[in-house]
Amino acid sequence: MPRTIIYSLNLLIIIALFVFSIIVYPDLPSKIPSHINFKGEADSFANKTLLFWMLIPILSLILLLIIRWISNLMDKKPGWINLPNKQKYLELSENMRANVNQYLKTFILILIFMMNVILFEVQLMLYQASMSVEKQADTLNTYLLMFFAVIFIIYIIVYLFKFSSLIRIAWESENKSV
Repeated sequence: MPRTIIYSLNLLIIIALFVFSIIVYPDLPSKIPSHINFKGEADSFANKTLLFWMLIPILSLILLLIIRWISNLMDKKPGWINLPNKQKYLELSENMRANVNQYLKTFILILIFMMNVILFEVQLMLYQASMSVEKQADTLNTYLLMFFAVIFIIYIIVYLFKFSSLIRIAWESENKSV
């Protein structure tokens, strides 16, 4: 999947998160949940303010902008990136490192997309807990959040092994041809 599509999906989910948050804000009670436990129950509350309610959408946008900046920095300052097999990564030719960077940039954008989905789900759960009498989010959303979190963790673990192997293979192929 091309990075422009993944980036566009990230922007789309962030826009949807902002739109959802703005639309439901007027209906929120004067106290809104600031934390939800694993059962989906609100266990901490804060006063309703626009800034507090918009923290998750703002955080989502800031994360995407930071990742975009880091992605641009990767090609210019490869030593600043902390990677598995970093020494071998730094020894790669510029062309081979650029190929590895393309893979890494795609991974990061997919990772941010997954984080944005999780953040949207959290915002939805906060809204549901705000609006329900028993101050609890829908059970299905609680399970969805846990499912997304598990997929997120598995994705990171698989990436670490795959990326480490990719750098090693690239390094070995360059050193065999010399």
